[in-house]
Amino acid sequence: MYLTGRRELAEDLFQETWIRCSNAPQFNDKYSFSTWLFAVARNLAIDHMRRKQPASLDGLLNDGEAAFDVPATGQPTAFDMTLQREQNEQISAGMEHLPRNTAKR
Repeated sequence: MYLTGRRELAEDLFQETWIRCSNAPQFNDKYSFSTWLFAVARNLAIDHMRRKQPASLDGLLNDGEAAFDVPATGQPTAFDMTLQREQNEQISAGMEHLPRNTAKR
């Protein structure tokens, strides 16, 4: 259950472990039986996690609702500061192309 995080899956893998151990007698007397048994169980859990399909980020949204709201802190976010900096850079670059007014008033 430590590796899977779900009781039902852990029970399924427990049963599969005993089936594999009874169908494939690969036990080596050099090691303890419990060590071999836990290795089979761990490998089954790892194999299951490798086959598991990654969750879609779209599935995290509930019928088009936002998954969570970011609380307003009154401070600009990192995105806002980056956007502002990029806009300032674009304005500065654009101003360099304007003709200079050299006439004195």
